[in-house]
Amino acid sequence: MDATHSAFAIPAASRRMAYRLAIPATALLLYCVFVALWLWGPHTIYFNILRLFGFEPFRFPFLDIHAVLSAAQCHRLGVDVYLTNPCDALGRVHAYSPVWLRITPAFLDTSNITVVGRSLGLLFVASLMALCRPTTRGEALLMMFTAVSPMTVYVLERANSDLVGFLSISAGCALLRAPRPTRFVGYGLFFFAGLLRYFPLVLLVVLSRERRRSAISVAMVTSSVLLILILFDYTELRKALVNIPRLSYFADSFAAVNLPFGLASALAIPFQRALAVMLLALLIVLTAARTRRSLAIVDRAACDWSTFEADCTVVGALSVIACFLPVRTSIIAAFISCW
Repeated sequence: MDATHSAFAIPAASRRMAYRLAIPATALLLYCVFVALWLWGPHTIYFNILRLFGFEPFRFPFLDIHAVLSAAQCHRLGVDVYLTNPCDALGRVHAYSPVWLRITPAFLDTSNITVVGRSLGLLFVASLMALCRPTTRGEALLMMFTAVSPMTVYVLERANSDLVGFLSISAGCALLRAPRPTRFVGYGLFFFAGLLRYFPLVLLVVLSRERRRSAISVAMVTSSVLLILILFDYTELRKALVNIPRLSYFADSFAAVNLPFGLASALAIPFQRALAVMLLALLIVLTAARTRRSLAIVDRAACDWSTFEADCTVVGALSVIACFLPVRTSIIAAFISCW
């Protein structure tokens, strides 16, 4: 009996490993195709393929990381990059956290965007090996299509700064099941991602799973560091927040207001804002009802919340909510749900 079970276990394990390898391999293949097209192929083919993914590419890759490196470069030259940024190809002022200007190494500038952009892309592909753990062919296909979806291609082609946050959050998530001293490093990575992009600060709500003394200690340390940084960089932080662009509801932005306010603005009727607020309220009510029903289903199910997959689900859900809603609202909602 044991010999038969062992004989079937090896092929099953091999299939799971093949499914797991297929996802980063597919993403890497697609990434290499785009790199090859940019280096040796006609750029028109490169641009036309990217347009099939639903976005308009810039004249060179890694535009978003170019914004960060250009801001750091001009900042080192004494330029107030919150008011002007001549180092940027589009003249974009700095709208990210001031922490970016502090942590960007002095040897990195706009001449290094290719190295930095490709490094971030390859690290993302490598992270899929740890994050995607399908057990069936259907799960593997679903994760594979997600890994090469339009939004993923968009982020990689732009080398968006969210890649740094994603990698930090992924590493922190991997440490949540480690022994206590190492596990706290994971919370530190969540905090680091929050300093860069604000909304990941909501992930510190996961501290509620720790013992009260440990949770309070970590919360006090992170709150103190955050307060010091706010006081130290208050002027720059205020300028950065003002510089956050107000995009069109129909642009490539991701926000809770896009659907209700975009729909209302598309209708040539009076009281558009009132209609948008009513639609938003209706969506919130429907979402709350659906969430309550889903939680009831989860409570009845025999879910194992002690696995890596469960940690990724919780962290991913909190991240999406915090990114989708205003930062202040998402943090308050997360702490209320924690209690």
